[in-house]
Amino acid sequence: MGLVSVITPLLAVDSCFKECLESIFTQDYGAIELIVVTDEVTATSKFITHIQNSYQQKHNISFQNISIRVISAQNNKYSGIRRNIGLKEASGDYILFLDADDYFFSISAVSTLVSNIEKLGGNVLGGSCVVRDEATQTFIYRKDLVNYKFINKVSYKNFQNESGFYRFIYRRSYLLDNDELFPDLRRFQDSVFMVKALNDAGDFYLIADIVYVYRKGHKELNWDLNMYQDHLKGLFEVLDLAIAHNYLTLQRKMLQNIVNTMKIRFPKKEMLLRNSNEQLNLLSQAHVAGSIRQVQKELLKKLLTRFSLIGSFPLIYLFALGNIVKNFIFCMRTGN
Repeated sequence: MGLVSVITPLLAVDSCFKECLESIFTQDYGAIELIVVTDEVTATSKFITHIQNSYQQKHNISFQNISIRVISAQNNKYSGIRRNIGLKEASGDYILFLDADDYFFSISAVSTLVSNIEKLGGNVLGGSCVVRDEATQTFIYRKDLVNYKFINKVSYKNFQNESGFYRFIYRRSYLLDNDELFPDLRRFQDSVFMVKALNDAGDFYLIADIVYVYRKGHKELNWDLNMYQDHLKGLFEVLDLAIAHNYLTLQRKMLQNIVNTMKIRFPKKEMLLRNSNEQLNLLSQAHVAGSIRQVQKELLKKLLTRFSLIGSFPLIYLFALGNIVKNFIFCMRTGN
């Protein structure tokens, strides 16, 4: 029975993090190392101890199977880099990534993943994930996050999915030996990591068991120019990999995502001033609009470069290019 390191990047302590912790404390697996990466080491340690003691008294149980380490994020604000810090500090045989606002689906989530990867082999194994909609308090079963076969051996060529890196268990030695780390991006870093890690793994296994709950609708995402640019960088990293390996399904997904990203509208100056300090650097709506147009120009150039790489013009590429040009013209006319 190998040690499992659960890595959690933490930005803020809240009720979601409490539920996340309780889902770890209830695991029936016998050897878990929880690594929380945060800026507030002392305050977070106190909070975890409080939740742990309260849970222990309420349910009359001990936590001898769980060790907890809270380590400094070293002023890194991005969750991907925090996961890298946790990975390099981890001592487990296996790695699980658990976001602070999500939680394990059942008490046997960790043991299910470990028993299957030890039985089936390989460097990566994935379970299923459900989405919890906070607005309706219901579970959503998305087809891209649920494995419908009980056990399925696949290669990434047959998988071509970029969603749900957190439902996989990874051998730590595989990630470190192959430099499978999260890129320094504010958006889409998870998908870049997942696609590369699964593609490099060769064959891997999928199991039908639900192991992870992804929470949505509990927080508002305020886009700024840096997030916009990072999202596009991540999309093009995955698109380039898809072109290099002739993954047509993945190319189609990335192009559709690029089209959707082009439709993002930024708030006016007054709204920016009411948001985060980082957005205060966007001095005026005109500056934002000008910067977005420049990003869009570069985007058009990149897509034309990709056309020359694949040597043809599949309909999906023409569709994406047409939509991007349409959005670019719209932004030029409206200053948005």
